[in-house]
Amino acid sequence: MDPGNVYMIRDVATVTLSLETGEGHIWRNWRIYLTEFAPKLFK
Repeated sequence: MDPGNVYMIRDVATVTLSLETGEGHIWRNWRIYLTEFAPKLFK
């Protein structure tokens, strides 16, 4: 990735969110992630 792109993304005032859960990448966790993440896309 071009470093200029990283700075461009930061300039747009993006917000990052991190969520750590146990048990790794299993379907149960992905369903939780999707139900929490999808509404944030359409705010």
